Amino acid sequence: MSHRIEFEVKYRVVLLSFRGVVTEDSFRAGASETLSFVKTNGMESAIVDFSGVEAFHVSMAFIRNYVTAREIVAPDKPRVSVAPQPSIYGMLRAFGTHAESSTVYPIPVRTLAEAYRLLKLDSPVFGSQPWGA
Repeated sequence: MSHRIEFEVKYRVVLLSFRGVVTEDSFRAGASETLSFVKTNGMESAIVDFSGVEAFHVSMAFIRNYVTAREIVAPDKPRVSVAPQPSIYGMLRAFGTHAESSTVYPIPVRTLAEAYRLLKLDSPVFGSQPWGA
């Protein structure tokens, strides 16, 4: 599996972390599982973290189609994308350009620390089983 979903209970933040090789199929799978998680558990904000990605095999055409076809849950909640890699960061900025017409704009940053500051998270603690707590 090239992704992991975690949750921060205090701030109600969902964290989708990708690692290894990300393909269009694995991206879609991670996004779909996160959508299901959010529908069940809710959220106040979301972080998509690409820090652990070694290769990103996702085309711009896929991104454009994904942006226009995706279902948005909690469109009024902030979303942040983390990518220290220049190529992925650039792709995320392009994603934002295509998403500007929607109510949700995933803000790209380079580090998790930047994401935490942007979302005003003080010492967040993420876990993989929030629904069992």
